[in-house]
Amino acid sequence: MRCLTLGTFDLLHPGHVHLLRQCRRLAGDHGEVIVGVNRDDFVERYKGHRPVMGEVERRFIVEQLPYVTRAIINTGDEYAGRIIEALGPGLLVIGADWRDRDYLGQLRVTVDDLDRWQILGPVYVPLLADHSSSRLRERAAS
Repeated sequence: MRCLTLGTFDLLHPGHVHLLRQCRRLAGDHGEVIVGVNRDDFVERYKGHRPVMGEVERRFIVEQLPYVTRAIINTGDEYAGRIIEALGPGLLVIGADWRDRDYLGQLRVTVDDLDRWQILGPVYVPLLADHSSSRLRERAAS
């Protein structure tokens, strides 16, 4: 099974590692885990600030994790459908912090798109408590 997750992965922390480990579990030992790392310009538009680490650094670090088959820069920006369709995952996975938010809307894809592309998801992975890049930035600032 090919599993895809998309995200910023700035200031890599245990919550990110947990998500990627769960992606590996869902993909299976012989499956693929592909990580789409959001571009710096997109992060700035979406979150209102540039990431601490650049997209090339973030992609490199994520790709070193043993759970990840391949990491790419998500050039889809506001419309992630192009990259999702091109990669052809069987599963689209994201952290459970997106469960009550419009994740597909943020990607600008629909359930019908996923059905047409034969992709299951989004699959929501439970979060590890007290781990986020925002909290790391707050701790570093204090």
